[in-house]
Amino acid sequence: GVDGNGYTLIVDTVNGWPMPANGLVFNGGGSNGVDTLRLEGPLIASLVTTTVARASAAQIVASSNAGNRTIYALGTEEVVDGLRAETRRTVFGAGNDQVTLSGSSNLRIASPLIALNSRPATSVFSLALGEGSDVLHVESFPTAALTSLTISGEAGADIILGGRAGDTIYGDDVSASHADLDGEDIVLGDNGTITLSVGVTGRLNLAN
Repeated sequence: GVDGNGYTLIVDTVNGWPMPANGLVFNGGGSNGVDTLRLEGPLIASLVTTTVARASAAQIVASSNAGNRTIYALGTEEVVDGLRAETRRTVFGAGNDQVTLSGSSNLRIASPLIALNSRPATSVFSLALGEGSDVLHVESFPTAALTSLTISGEAGADIILGGRAGDTIYGDDVSASHADLDGEDIVLGDNGTITLSVGVTGRLNLAN
């Protein structure tokens, strides 16, 4: 994909992991076109963690009974995670991220850095926005498939728009003490109850 055209790499797990134990690197290359990494197949993962540290780059770590695999997606505008997973976790790095969470049958996370699409986790999904003054807009998510959704703003002055019933939103870093809030966080709710946990040194404004 280094010629700048749009390419799609499909990782099909129908016969297990089609890659060595030390993982896989997919380089979509230039800025022209939309390069996509697509994971699919019947393999069941206990945990899939996707880390987005910079634009068009992601690291996907999948743990399963067929072994653990790490996939690096570079110069990639979209990741489609079609694996069957019990738990999914998406982590953004330091920076002022603009993120939109949406979906009904699938879960979509969109930002200027990258677009992530995944089938709903069977039980647990968490999103960590990382350090920086982040804005998260929760448009919708597939509540029928999820039993737990955790959104962590982490350090910085974060704004979270449009939560739903039963969400847990952390204004600070996720830790045992929850006492290291850095900045003022704002949560704008929707219908239902939102459970909030913030550091003892910070402030949180709630509008419903």
